[in-house]
Amino acid sequence: HISLSSDELNELRRLLGEENVIDVKLGRGWHYGTIERKSYSDICYPCIIASLDITYEDGRAESIVTDSTWQYANTGILYNDLYNGETFDSNVTLDNWKSALETDGKKEALEAQQGEEVTEHEEIYAINYFITPKGERIIDFGQEVTGYVSFRSVGEKGDKIVIDHAEILDKYGNFYNENYRGAKSRIEYTCDGDKSKWYHPTFTFYGFRYIELRCDADIEIINPDQVIATVSKGGKLEMELLVANGRGYVPSNENKSYS
Repeated sequence: HISLSSDELNELRRLLGEENVIDVKLGRGWHYGTIERKSYSDICYPCIIASLDITYEDGRAESIVTDSTWQYANTGILYNDLYNGETFDSNVTLDNWKSALETDGKKEALEAQQGEEVTEHEEIYAINYFITPKGERIIDFGQEVTGYVSFRSVGEKGDKIVIDHAEILDKYGNFYNENYRGAKSRIEYTCDGDKSKWYHPTFTFYGFRYIELRCDADIEIINPDQVIATVSKGGKLEMELLVANGRGYVPSNENKSYS
């Protein structure tokens, strides 16, 4: 909920103009990604329920709610998953709008987000770029990073860029991320020829120190943004960690027993 004074409201109107659009991007998220071993087939599509409640200066009230009058279109985000990464095609344009579909979901079970907001905190500088014995192009950021890289492509229309992430190298100094088990931890990007565009993933983040670059074109990488969930002032964080020898990756349905 946001409260504005009359002056602030007038300034907001001046900046926004007469016509405004509510724009929401939907991704797979925690519940319907591979982190929960589910798929889109469980619900067909990602869904949203929202209400914008407006109280006017004269006392009138209005609610703008999600219903079939809303429209949707597919973006350039062709795939997203917290484990596997994001696939983006910058050639996709928002020009095929359709009426939204209403569902019969249980609204009484909805709760507002309980966790802290995840935000970008700082940029981590790369310390080295090198070629491995296998010929892989690697950028080393010198420490474990939780976040994502931003980059600008100088490629031609249709050029492909693939970025894989890793925490360690193997004993020969080659790229190694088999410790991620089944998680691809990848960015796949298709260029549209616009050399001014910057990109970073929208619906995922990565845990990494190294990235491997495989691309048809040159790219310019900005330092990766450290993405952290901030505890509010006066907040309290409690956690219990269980270290089990030799278990490696544990599926979510098994690790829920650890409480």
